[in-house]
Amino acid sequence: MTPEETAEDTTLEPSALTVEQIAPSTTAKKAPARKKTTPAKKTSIANNAIEDRKSRAADKAKKHSAILEVKQVSKRFGDLLAVDTVSFEVPKGSIFGLVGPNGAGKTTIISMISGMLEPDSGVILLSGNDIWAYPEGRLELGVLPDRSHIFDRLNAWQYIYYYARLHKVPDSVIKQETERILEELGLTEVANRPLLTYSTGMKRKVALAACIILPAKVLILDEAFEGIDPVSVKTLVGMLRDFVKKGHSVLFSSHDIELVEETCDSLAIVAHGQIQASGTMAKVRDGKRLTDRCYQATSGKVKRAV
Repeated sequence: MTPEETAEDTTLEPSALTVEQIAPSTTAKKAPARKKTTPAKKTSIANNAIEDRKSRAADKAKKHSAILEVKQVSKRFGDLLAVDTVSFEVPKGSIFGLVGPNGAGKTTIISMISGMLEPDSGVILLSGNDIWAYPEGRLELGVLPDRSHIFDRLNAWQYIYYYARLHKVPDSVIKQETERILEELGLTEVANRPLLTYSTGMKRKVALAACIILPAKVLILDEAFEGIDPVSVKTLVGMLRDFVKKGHSVLFSSHDIELVEETCDSLAIVAHGQIQASGTMAKVRDGKRLTDRCYQATSGKVKRAV
């Protein structure tokens, strides 16, 4: 027998080879068993996802919580810069005060917001829409200008009906709300008299009543309580608070600092055509009396803090 024949034959048939012999370095390892997700854990994951969505929605709503935004608005009359790059926001469901001395620029600002005076620059947004680019949006405003003309040949009923119908308020709502408001203001007995027989304060109350019954997103009131007796002012403020509880907002200007401090949730101090401070009442007061803060602003002793 030759050496080749006596040597141990280590050759194996392919069919007899094991996995380890074919590829020992790439031997497959068992994959780890997949962990099963329990029903409780699935519920927890789902709840977390819902909370995340709610949180993102809340953040988004917070960013767009202002119903009215005034951004870098200016107005010049010849050489007079009446309003200089004014910016502030009116939150939804709030009463916002615009306070400052006579000649500060409050009425000019109000006129630009209400669509009666076009700004030279800047933008005014109502629900995110430019009121000058989309003038139909002004129907969502209820406006009471300073020293507004009133049709005094009409009686209180007729005036309120006329004003409300211009804003497309249904007849049934006008009748019901007018009865309620006139009674609360103590005008029921004189409601059928021509307005020319009314005092200045009584006419102002009728004009305010016409605004309050509107389904407006924002009421714009310029020196709304001028000439009205204190008892009626208190009644009207209560009506305005009921109005904002429905999700509407009120912007009113005044030089009556105490009234603004008692009535408003937030405000802006206007002086020399500029916003000297704006925000919540607590932020603007900054630990001081509002009268003192306004005095500082009008005397030029406070830096602008918007």
